[in-house]
Amino acid sequence: MRTPTRSHRRPIVGVNVHDDNISVASPFSLKELARSVPGGKWDKTSSVWRYPRTPQAAANIVETYRDAECELRFGAELDTLLDEQRAKIAEGNRLKNADELEPIAVTAFPAWRHQLQAFHFARDLPAAMLAMDMGTGKSKVTIDLLTNNDARRVLILAPPSVVDVWPREFRKHAGVEWTTVPLRKGSVKKRTEMARENFESPLERVAVVINYEACHRDPFKSWAKDVEWDYLVLDESHKIKSPTGVTSRYVHVLSKTVPRRLALTGTPLPQTPLDVFGQYRALDSDIFGTNYTSFKNRYAEWGGYGGYQLVRLRNEPDFNRRFYSIAYRVEAEDVLDLPPEMDVTRECSLEGAQAKSYGEVDADFHTWVTDRVGDDQEVTIANALVRLLRLSQLTGGAIKDDEGNLHVVGKAKAKLLTEVLDEIDDAEPVVVFCRFRHDLDVVRETAAELGRPYGEVSGRANDLVEAELPDVAGLLFGVQMQSGGVGIDLTRARYGIYYSVGYSLSDYLQSRRRIHRPGQAHPTIFAHLIAEGTIDEEVYAAIEAREEVVDYILKGLGVKR
Repeated sequence: MRTPTRSHRRPIVGVNVHDDNISVASPFSLKELARSVPGGKWDKTSSVWRYPRTPQAAANIVETYRDAECELRFGAELDTLLDEQRAKIAEGNRLKNADELEPIAVTAFPAWRHQLQAFHFARDLPAAMLAMDMGTGKSKVTIDLLTNNDARRVLILAPPSVVDVWPREFRKHAGVEWTTVPLRKGSVKKRTEMARENFESPLERVAVVINYEACHRDPFKSWAKDVEWDYLVLDESHKIKSPTGVTSRYVHVLSKTVPRRLALTGTPLPQTPLDVFGQYRALDSDIFGTNYTSFKNRYAEWGGYGGYQLVRLRNEPDFNRRFYSIAYRVEAEDVLDLPPEMDVTRECSLEGAQAKSYGEVDADFHTWVTDRVGDDQEVTIANALVRLLRLSQLTGGAIKDDEGNLHVVGKAKAKLLTEVLDEIDDAEPVVVFCRFRHDLDVVRETAAELGRPYGEVSGRANDLVEAELPDVAGLLFGVQMQSGGVGIDLTRARYGIYYSVGYSLSDYLQSRRRIHRPGQAHPTIFAHLIAEGTIDEEVYAAIEAREEVVDYILKGLGVKR
């Protein structure tokens, strides 16, 4: 037998554990492999790669070199770190599936089984992702974690429509006193002053909530980096999926100063598995690293036109191990103890021409709108009932002038619709209920922008198949309220969004029964889009009181029909 020449021998990679790092002596031929391990830095003085001294980094090194044509040599110290990582993963998997868990000590009411599992899984982790579908109760888990981990200073980043939801969630779920400071309105300077004022008062627990678009702007940007936060909560964390986006980069920098980070999302991988990078960079950069190019090279196989299309995920078992090491996944269809129907509310604010027209119609029964060529057109309101109609149209973004021409005056609710759809898996069919044709046009345009197929049943179209929702993945289906009545079966969808509703209580209740009825195999979730400070609030108050909407509103105005 011939003795192999030196060129045929496997290269030797030596790994040593030091007090504050792990060093890897890797030959030049494996330079790209060493560079692909998250957290590595080249030490030219010692000619070694250095990585953080953590169980995750130890596992990353071994997993990366395991399949390479090399001989990996390391001692008992690395074995100890690997054992810690294995124990951590095993304990996490146990908690994710445990039936017998200690109840949450401080909480407003008992948790469902999956919420209890999520709580115990994330409780002792410095970083975790609650990848839980809309309606499965990730807000309760979050508040229970903050309270029972004795958090005092919490920063919550969220989409604009969710900022004002958090105070209600704290009042509902917290078993102790919390002060929540929602910062959605006003200049960033005024919002920063409001946050600072609350920190100066002798409050026990404070949660500051601000939208992603504002958090990276001064003076809030600089102020937040100087605060000693106990927790950073990233609500709808897929909003920072873009690794080059200014928000994503700022959140990554901010996260380094916060000892505990928590991400919440029902769609952790909204478009491709690569969307996880920006989120995990802020949660725990040891898992996938901070170099997006290395991350892509490790997990993506590219092809198609110009070589820019993701063909498939590479190293999938490794990707899944890393992702689930800090992620707890809940899909609503798999949860047995969810209530059969759940309602959520999302709010937006009218601005600009839309707010101006709404205010004038509300106060003066009259407004002017500008047409496409820049001419002013008059809108005159004849009576209280017509006023209610026009106000409802305006919350959706349009109004008709005295000649019957439709004018689009704003897109606040259209943007809100997109935000809510971002929370839902793009393979899920979603029904959107509307009152006006313009609102259906908005839904159709939104579907086109998101790349979703669109269908409709209304006075102008009927895309149902034998009175049922078409079996099309990701279908966005617009339903005019008056057309969503008896005989229509929409049970193929478990999500219903109310863009606008009419003034008939029976039409509203009937529309719900088109989704939640015999044949529906999953819990159903209804999302209601509301323009704050508008007639929308009065409409839903009437619905909640189970009164006819027009009578309820006119009674509140002191008007008799």
